[in-house]
Amino acid sequence: MAARTFGALKIAVEKLTKLYSCPIPSLETEDPYLKCPYPRSYTNSTGFIQEFRYDETQILRDQLIFFGETIGDAAGSKICIKFVRHYSPQAHKFCASKGNAPKLIAYNSLPDGWNLVIMDALGVLDCQPLKETITCLIRELHNHNDGYVHGDLRYTNFVVRDDKHFMLRLGRTNPEDALSYVCQSEGYSTA
Repeated sequence: MAARTFGALKIAVEKLTKLYSCPIPSLETEDPYLKCPYPRSYTNSTGFIQEFRYDETQILRDQLIFFGETIGDAAGSKICIKFVRHYSPQAHKFCASKGNAPKLIAYNSLPDGWNLVIMDALGVLDCQPLKETITCLIRELHNHNDGYVHGDLRYTNFVVRDDKHFMLRLGRTNPEDALSYVCQSEGYSTA
């Protein structure tokens, strides 16, 4: 038994000696912007690259919603930063034009199918559930010519501020996704 243990130890020492005789590969990223939190800038609709910094306290980070402030501009605007897989900038712009969503500042694609959504920040303390107002807003969105369907009706996706109501998450609103979303939520297959 002791011979086997010493034999295994000898093999392990030889392998470790061989491993550490070469330079250890660096884990430095090739892209300096791929650091956490990621990213720290966005490109707006005019092609301008705006840098921003994240607030130190992030109470909605578990929902991939962050808050920050722009850097290098005179205003230092407060922004809401969201990371999503699915989003409809068209539906967001429609709701914003009706006064029911914050202004969409940027929508950028990120690696691995993620998207970065930047919008005006609304105070988190403004969140209040208002069933009747939200139902009316959903109906207005659905009755629009493009037939948007909102597929994520959790309370965290709505904000009320100064008697105005806003939708924050418009990820599952594409009309072409409507049937598949309804079928999936009812347990049916679209295939």
